[in-house]
Amino acid sequence: MINCTRIQIVSGIVFVNAVAAPLSCAAPSDVLWSEPRTVVSTGRIAGPPAITDVNGDDIPDLVVTSAGPTADAPGRLLVFEGAGDGTFDAHTPPIDLPFPGRALWVVCGDLNEDGHTDAAVGHHDSYDVAVYLGDGAGRFEPARELMVHPFDGESPHTHSLVLADIDGDGHLDILTTCADDNAVAVMLGDGHAAFRRAPGSPFPAGNQPYEGMQVGMLDGDGFPDIAVADLWGHAVTVLLGEGTGAFRPAPGTPVSVGDRPGYLCLGDLNHDGTTDVVVTHDDDPIIDILLGDGRGGFTPATSSPVTIPQKAWEAVVTDADGDGIDDIVLGGSRDSIIVLRGDGDGGIQREPLAIEMPHDGPGRVRAADLNRDGHPDLVVTYYDANVVDVCFGRGNGD
Repeated sequence: MINCTRIQIVSGIVFVNAVAAPLSCAAPSDVLWSEPRTVVSTGRIAGPPAITDVNGDDIPDLVVTSAGPTADAPGRLLVFEGAGDGTFDAHTPPIDLPFPGRALWVVCGDLNEDGHTDAAVGHHDSYDVAVYLGDGAGRFEPARELMVHPFDGESPHTHSLVLADIDGDGHLDILTTCADDNAVAVMLGDGHAAFRRAPGSPFPAGNQPYEGMQVGMLDGDGFPDIAVADLWGHAVTVLLGEGTGAFRPAPGTPVSVGDRPGYLCLGDLNHDGTTDVVVTHDDDPIIDILLGDGRGGFTPATSSPVTIPQKAWEAVVTDADGDGIDDIVLGGSRDSIIVLRGDGDGGIQREPLAIEMPHDGPGRVRAADLNRDGHPDLVVTYYDANVVDVCFGRGNGD
């Protein structure tokens, strides 16, 4: 056990208390973010936000799903326009979604190629994806083909939704995980917000492909590839794209990791120009770091697995301290966001920093420069609290 210096920030004042934890938190001089600040009140059960520009002013905005006002009401799509200083306003009324209860996922991109940001929304208990077209002023309307049907099955269980151009035709495509069918479904876009199933879709993807499916260049052939955590397979599945919308298993896949890998993210942690993978586990306070070989293969870093102070959910790779080396930010299961400072070789260089949050379960975390000061800010949603909180980046600890 290593002693942990817990940093608690109240009204801008730093209080330090010594506690015990598997890894420690950093000293007060290493604080990289401001105290958490609530920037949006969302309504019931907010999903992870999409950070995008909905009105063409080059200022980050937030698009968030939430449950309806009552348990039997439709879920909602909420739009909050950014002012450029980290504050947000809801200029448009909530949109009722064609799903009962909570719609979990929203991802944004230009689906009909009119220069405006559009949204695709997925539901935990449906194979379908709903498509909404933006008007460039922060408002969204249902697409002519509102519902996209990636898969015909009997056990809908969607835990990831991604937009990416996976066949190189310049049009955004839709990818979803079909967890109970052990598959990834791919819908190819036509540039007019209409979609068709890719040849061979759905593609086998291990045992219970789960949260945080990622698309990236993993084997160096110029075609987008897929990495996804297999919850019951205790592994990561890597699927290599063929540039046509089809995928094949990478050599050596699945890659074994710890029990119940719930989420993963991508980044270059050892600065070798190839993509690496960070994996979290929803039953164990550890993360796995898998280093890529540039050919679609992955091996554990020397430091992996890394023990962390509490179980983590989402992860994001960003340069937290401005030293040019990627760091890992983890959404915590209890009361904190955990920051692991990278050493540039795929390891952790210093004791972790725990940012205490005002609500339990800050499991959803994003990094983006909301106030345009050149430093990454942390955008956080919770399992139960109906708010979006932000910790504003200081970049170098000043």
